[in-house]
Amino acid sequence: MRGFILNKYTVENFIKEIGLSDEAQVALSDYALLKTEEEGALKELFYRDFSAFAKAVDGMENAYMVYLYLYCSLAMDTYYEYQKRGYAHEVFVDTFRDFAVWCDVCLTETGKIGLKETEWLREPLLLKIFKLGALQFQPETLEEDYPLTDGQALAKGTTIYHLHIRQGTPFSPEAVDASLKKAKEFFGLDEMICFCESWFLSSTLQKILRADSNILHYQNRFTLLETDKKSRSCERYIFGKFEEDFSLYAPKNRLGERVLELLKNGEAVGESTGFFKI
Repeated sequence: MRGFILNKYTVENFIKEIGLSDEAQVALSDYALLKTEEEGALKELFYRDFSAFAKAVDGMENAYMVYLYLYCSLAMDTYYEYQKRGYAHEVFVDTFRDFAVWCDVCLTETGKIGLKETEWLREPLLLKIFKLGALQFQPETLEEDYPLTDGQALAKGTTIYHLHIRQGTPFSPEAVDASLKKAKEFFGLDEMICFCESWFLSSTLQKILRADSNILHYQNRFTLLETDKKSRSCERYIFGKFEEDFSLYAPKNRLGERVLELLKNGEAVGESTGFFKI
């Protein structure tokens, strides 16, 4: 039995449209779970009990490939939901290009084709994150009051939108403005409360970036709420992996060179959380 019999035209077009590498496309075409019943049971478990689903897949041989296979199959359920809701096909494709990005990361970090950021990539499958232009938007309804600055707070039940920037996505101020406008239209909002938790918001970057940097333009939109100076999240994105020995990092651009200088001088970039209303 060949695995990608499910809806061959749709799935094959999906993996091409999202930009999955040729190597990964071939691997998927040649991959099959042992039994169709096993595939169906795992997909049902994904929706019913994700912890149990992850435990089951993690215990399988070639788990990264199993995740990639199942997530591409599950994306077809999401595709039909997009159609029912009248969401644009281009939004679906752009949102799910994350699969291709993280498949490449998995290969870099493990030497294996597949997916390992499975909790994060669960979000688009459940229609909990959308890429709209330059930014990804992740709605969250607050389950309790959320304190801001100056004694203010967002009330329980308020919907906020977490912003994410996919690796390699251009995000000029104009592109971010256009993305925010598109999001307000997509979600049907007059006002949007945006949050971001990222190394992009680190004030340390002000020491090494030019004032006209896109990163600093992005920073300036936010009122900062808290900072984690110990976070090393930037290293994975800038250098492609974590290393305890900083001399093993190979900068690919000027930003990488400057961040490496900071690290060697004992200064972490860290990350911050901020918000703005638009």
